[in-house]
Amino acid sequence: DLGRHSYVLAMPKKHHLGARKVIHLRDLADEQFAWIPRSVSAAAYDNLMNACIAKGLSPRIVYDARAGEGILSLACLGLAVGFVNAERVRQLNDQTVLVRRVADLDATLNFAMAWRSSDRSTPLKKFLALSR
Repeated sequence: DLGRHSYVLAMPKKHHLGARKVIHLRDLADEQFAWIPRSVSAAAYDNLMNACIAKGLSPRIVYDARAGEGILSLACLGLAVGFVNAERVRQLNDQTVLVRRVADLDATLNFAMAWRSSDRSTPLKKFLALSR
């Protein structure tokens, strides 16, 4: 296990929910979402979708985005809202979108690695040391 990151909501700069101190999943019922397709990451898709549905939100997905950068772009253009990795968005967001925590979203993005135990190569050893 390499770590867990939380999700935050990316939305257009002038979004009507932007002024709220607290956003809940129920507040997003009428929103158009950009979402990473299940074919890209089934585990992340299922984790996030199940967390939303458990709290009564069935996201209306209108755009597929291959990565968080795509979700940020669609939010910047005012076309959709979407959930993105909180750690990664700090690196990418140039203040063209609003980023807010959703109080009752109980989902995390989990990072892990797997490798063949028989692989004793120097590059693998260096990569594992770096990732730790």
